[in-house]
Amino acid sequence: MMSTLPSKEGVKRLYRLLSTPKYEMIPLDNAHKGMKHLPKNSKVSISVSPSKGFATTLALAQELSDYIPAENITPHISARLTSSRQELEQKLKKVMDLGIKELFLVGGDRQDPLGPYKDSYDLLLAIREMGAPLRLGVTAYPEGHPLIPSEVLYADLLRKAPHADFMTTQLCFSAEGIDTWLRQVRQDGVNLPLQVGIAGAMDIIKLAKLAHGLAWGIL
Repeated sequence: MMSTLPSKEGVKRLYRLLSTPKYEMIPLDNAHKGMKHLPKNSKVSISVSPSKGFATTLALAQELSDYIPAENITPHISARLTSSRQELEQKLKKVMDLGIKELFLVGGDRQDPLGPYKDSYDLLLAIREMGAPLRLGVTAYPEGHPLIPSEVLYADLLRKAPHADFMTTQLCFSAEGIDTWLRQVRQDGVNLPLQVGIAGAMDIIKLAKLAHGLAWGIL
């Protein structure tokens, strides 16, 4: 029987990946309690809530910068929650004033946009046109989406890829599915570095609720 154990080089690569994860924080009221437990040079992504808005995300990022370098923090910014070009410029200025170097762009959970940006592609182009010196990440869906057809997701990634710096998946549970999907996107010319979303250790019911909440409307 063939062995399924990884090679020595594979083990080394896996160790490097698992020893330098990017954590994701949700801007809840008690989010600050876990900050002091983060490793010194952690990388942290902070989601944006349609009810709390970007200001809460940015406030958490500012508080987090007391524990880890600001350049290791990646706030999420929502297209549909951005009401105007002026507001976008203000958001970018606040981000850069904190020393943050990277943003993750999402469409957002709001059905009707507050302003001119209907999805993350619009937001991506707008930020590039402004010339902000920021690394920009976009969403990827190896395991699909409950509301958006796979062909729409795929076409959206293909048009965003030339303007982005990295892509990040939703919570994924199938290594085979990720492998198949990644081989296909590489074949189609998407060479962006991939950050794979995986679940941490938690109660299965909480995990199901979290996965359900993160799955909606973030093109």
